[in-house]
Amino acid sequence: MYAAKGRGKNNCVIFEVGMHAAALERLRLKADLQRSIEAEEFVLDYQPVVSLSSGEIRGIEALVRWQHPGRGLIAPTEFIPLAEETGAIIALGRWVLKTACLQTRLWQIEFPGHESLTLHVNVSARQLQETSIVDDVARMLLESRLEPGCLCLELTESVLMQNTASSIFKLKQLRDLGVRIFVDDFGTGYSSLSYLDTLPIDGLKIDKSFVDRMRSGFDDSTLAVAVIKLSRNLDLQAIAEGIETAEQAQRLRDLECDLGQGYFFAKPMAPEDVSAHLDSSLHRWSGEPHR
Repeated sequence: MYAAKGRGKNNCVIFEVGMHAAALERLRLKADLQRSIEAEEFVLDYQPVVSLSSGEIRGIEALVRWQHPGRGLIAPTEFIPLAEETGAIIALGRWVLKTACLQTRLWQIEFPGHESLTLHVNVSARQLQETSIVDDVARMLLESRLEPGCLCLELTESVLMQNTASSIFKLKQLRDLGVRIFVDDFGTGYSSLSYLDTLPIDGLKIDKSFVDRMRSGFDDSTLAVAVIKLSRNLDLQAIAEGIETAEQAQRLRDLECDLGQGYFFAKPMAPEDVSAHLDSSLHRWSGEPHR
């Protein structure tokens, strides 16, 4: 049943023995989720968000991982959907936001020149539906003493298009706090162009699949160009995700994309590794990949 549901509506799947083992593992992970949050088995890695024109680190994106005592490190793609189903995403989301806000504020204080370092945090559909989300964000900002303008919440198009009136109302409340809102993976979800100029948002993130088209010897930048032009016309900031080569970075510079992130600059890192980069006096990347 879960295999059929995973493929979308109006699907059927023939039973295979491996499905039984997968279903049992799914149940075990569900049972472990709540305990793992209380036991603080989750960790955060951070990936720099870089100015494409100057190479300076302008922000960091917080990425959660599950350090399971029995299975080792579990990827978000495996446990986030389960956390959504069980509702554990609410407690997990609060922990991520609090931990990341406190860490970002520490970096701002510790490293001169990075006082305006921004923090990017993903928000799920279940979190946005939660009635307390605005109060939760306000409390985390107060406790961490992070300036609201330094917090960027990222939501996918599909999340924004669910319960549109309610979503817009909450996003407006968040922006009233001073928080910035970004549309993640723009162009890959529901078509929301008719809503885009009415949504209370500050920026668009260009999906990795669009950036992947910018390869040596094969440069199909049509979709990336469209998103960058759209963001400029709507006075929104553009961030390109998944930059892996110097060619991609240069092409995005030529297109005057504002910011970028990806393995070309740095993989997601532990907090101490981010500190090492920030400690190098406004670390800059140019045409050489990160080693």
